[in-house]
Amino acid sequence: MARAWGIKLGSGGRCVPFCEQHQVVGVGWRNIDPVILRTGTREALSEHVTRQCPNYTNARERGNAVGQLWRFGRECAIGDYILYYDPPRKQVRICRVTSDAQARDFDLDQVATDIWQCRRVEYPIPPIPILDFYGVLKGRLLGPRSSFWEIRPFSDVDQIARGAAPNMVAASDPEVAA
Repeated sequence: MARAWGIKLGSGGRCVPFCEQHQVVGVGWRNIDPVILRTGTREALSEHVTRQCPNYTNARERGNAVGQLWRFGRECAIGDYILYYDPPRKQVRICRVTSDAQARDFDLDQVATDIWQCRRVEYPIPPIPILDFYGVLKGRLLGPRSSFWEIRPFSDVDQIARGAAPNMVAASDPEVAA
């Protein structure tokens, strides 16, 4: 069953141009082995994060990182939607996942771009101005979150990605929607 996810592409959206140029979305964690991310158990990923990321000083920080990596690498699937906010342009982008998680193997000289685990994406619709975006989903996208989280209900995201006007998603009366 398809799902929808939210992602933050750097503080203030600083990684958005890089991601759009390469048609990817991604998360940090440069030292994470992509094979463990894609095929390991959650316990193996947790042990790997503990070894590779000694800067996490407590179990809560490690657990948060493992949870985000697990969702990005294992729960997110080809065909799922990922939404992100582009603050400088004040717009929301909806993209569809077209690949499994992989380590970034391009533009490695761009070390300031903290996108190291990525997924290829396509854009089924043009950007949507944040002021025109469906309020319920806007709150779920802009609220305080980690780097990668699930957005519900999927059906609302799916309607918008298929071309429904964002302000008509919740229109219960077919005449109003028309």
